[in-house]
Amino acid sequence: MLDVQNLSVAYGPIAALRDVSFHVAEGSVCAVVGSNGAGKSTLMKALCGLVPLQAGSLRMDGNDITALPTHERTALGLALSPEGRRLFPELTTYENLLMGAYLRKDKAGIRSDIDRVYGYFPRLSERSNSQGRHLSGGEQQMCAIGRALMSRPRLLLLDEPSLGLAPSVILDVAKAIRRISEDGTTIVLVEQNARLALKLSQHAIVLETGRLVLQGNSSDLIHDPYVTAAYLGG
Repeated sequence: MLDVQNLSVAYGPIAALRDVSFHVAEGSVCAVVGSNGAGKSTLMKALCGLVPLQAGSLRMDGNDITALPTHERTALGLALSPEGRRLFPELTTYENLLMGAYLRKDKAGIRSDIDRVYGYFPRLSERSNSQGRHLSGGEQQMCAIGRALMSRPRLLLLDEPSLGLAPSVILDVAKAIRRISEDGTTIVLVEQNARLALKLSQHAIVLETGRLVLQGNSSDLIHDPYVTAAYLGG
């Protein structure tokens, strides 16, 4: 589904990512684990075309997307739910969801996908007429994920979906992510809660100061002594 080869990104003289390579299999969840400043969000922006690459290449379904602008990557089936949610505060929940379908013309399909999002996140249906600024943090996160789903992505990028949420809400969001995956959407999950990320994923990579230092099956990495000591509180 996604092949990342020798990816490097710099902000002026500061290297944010250095020679990162990994593969995401179709239908899987790939977790990206690392501390603050490891380069996780930069990686997501690079995958979307929001930051220029210093070096490296990106292929999706065998097609080279390295030079494609963001909207063309979206048209090919890539969508991002960004860190911080980034809702339109004056728009309602329903209107925010519709913004995710801005490239689409199929009105019946859009209505069906709104119902699908409400199936993942029933709370959004109850809050469909509430402005984004009046939603709770958990509701905003659900809406941000739902908005990304409205483009019918084949590859969904989730950047810190549990950040700042109460434990009970994290559980609801995690259940929805698992259902989205089971319904066939490939997911790249950036998550500072390493234990959650490894439980939700089949494969994981570990970033440190912009470099990929470990990758493998999540079921193995969750028991890796280095990962346990550095990220799981062991």
